[in-house]
Amino acid sequence: MMKQVQVKITTKSPVVLAAASGAAVMTATNEVFSGTVLRGLAAARYIAAAGLGKAAHKDAAFRSLFFGQLRFVDAFLLSADGQRSFPVPMSLQRSKDGSRLLDLLRDEPQPGFKSIHGLGCIDAQGGFSRIAPQKSISLHMSRSSEDERLAGKSRDGNIYNYESLDAGQTFCGNICGEESALQQLMEQTGSSWTAYVGRSHYTQYGECQIELSELQDVESEQVPAVGQAVVLRLETPFIPWSDERTEAAGMLAELADKMNAAAGENLFHVDSKTIFSGKTVVDNFVGVWQLRRPRVSALAAGSVFRLVKETGWTDADQSNLAGILCQGIGQRTAEGFGTLRIWSCQSLTPAEAKPVSGKADIVIQQPEVKKKAAAILRLKCLDQVRAFAAADARQAAGSIPKDATHMLSRLDGLLSRTKETAATGFPSLLERECRDDSTPFVRHLEAIRIDGRKLRDILKGNLADMPYQVRLADSIQKEDRKIGELYQELGMNSSLTKDSLVFYEYWHWFFRHGRKQVNTKGGVEA
Repeated sequence: MMKQVQVKITTKSPVVLAAASGAAVMTATNEVFSGTVLRGLAAARYIAAAGLGKAAHKDAAFRSLFFGQLRFVDAFLLSADGQRSFPVPMSLQRSKDGSRLLDLLRDEPQPGFKSIHGLGCIDAQGGFSRIAPQKSISLHMSRSSEDERLAGKSRDGNIYNYESLDAGQTFCGNICGEESALQQLMEQTGSSWTAYVGRSHYTQYGECQIELSELQDVESEQVPAVGQAVVLRLETPFIPWSDERTEAAGMLAELADKMNAAAGENLFHVDSKTIFSGKTVVDNFVGVWQLRRPRVSALAAGSVFRLVKETGWTDADQSNLAGILCQGIGQRTAEGFGTLRIWSCQSLTPAEAKPVSGKADIVIQQPEVKKKAAAILRLKCLDQVRAFAAADARQAAGSIPKDATHMLSRLDGLLSRTKETAATGFPSLLERECRDDSTPFVRHLEAIRIDGRKLRDILKGNLADMPYQVRLADSIQKEDRKIGELYQELGMNSSLTKDSLVFYEYWHWFFRHGRKQVNTKGGVEA
């Protein structure tokens, strides 16, 4: 009887699962621990525990387990509430505001909707949420030659970047097989161990904690008997046996052929008009061989289609399909390729985004890294306040006198004299310029209003009361969770209210856009 064990992989350090990338100096990472990686992790543990060394391929039990009896299925990210994610079906679309979902296998296309990519989860209430692993990019200096390694630096200044899965995330896959085979595997591997996987796992990357569950019954999916068609989705890429079938319909005909062979009649076919699919390339490196496997084309995970039978489905048909769901189709099924799942096309509603499992808080220890990170976030804030200044100048255009161009230029000139200390120096300079309330300069300051407040009152007021402060604080709170943590870690939330450069950028761009409003709209009578 077929059984399975769940495999949980928790990243203890950043992990680089190299993916195809067009960038010469950038190594991208996959978001999934493929069945190939799972098999490699289990095989390495088995070889070490059994003492097989480099002669593992000569051991009959090893060959039987890893090249026939067991099937390793991809490990997908777990959400914080323990849900295993899955590749989003390519028929699923979301409205641009994120409030509605369509499934093109059930619903008519509508304008304003776009496809959803990546991984997703469905909760018990039918709420769908997109989920993605947290990733980072690290820059490294190239030290390829022996003298560079000894010197600890790159002599030519060459650099490369690694994209990696962050530490503290958990992924879940499974191993399927006969009960005796799974027990034999676990007797050697144990239920928990530490492993290293991916690029640079001999240095700072790749540490993972592997945990195997108790033996379980294989999750059998109920094959619906309603109508003539069953909707299926690919949970992993599908590599067809024939390389002559390049179109999706031709590739998927292998499934119909298998069902027809089991039924003894030519009754099944894949509806070519309702296939939503994509192509991918399967390409991996075998460490034992120190070689790449041949690159092959495959139908991408998330492809979805209808398997149709001209007459009603029988119990035998349902049983045959259930067996295929368990075993997979196409080539390299032992590595998880060709895994099919039922897609119910149920009515889904958007759910709140789910945080990923066990994500560690951001902690930055090195002073130089803190300094660099703070500089990057500060530049981000400056971009935002420039946008706020332009919007406020447009809003204030109705109160800017048509002869205020000179006054705005004069304000900008005073501001530039105190750029480094603008938050405190500029209000002092302005106060000296406003000793005579009867001058046109002061009258214009009194006339111009931002959100109903006089420009003169704003400029001589409290720094925490500047027009950009509330919006800047709101934008920080609405940032991605990791960015929000970084602001807090660097203590930047409160310091921005006193930052002279932020003050300078806002007012410089407000005065500049204010002059443009006068030139384009003519201003108003003073």
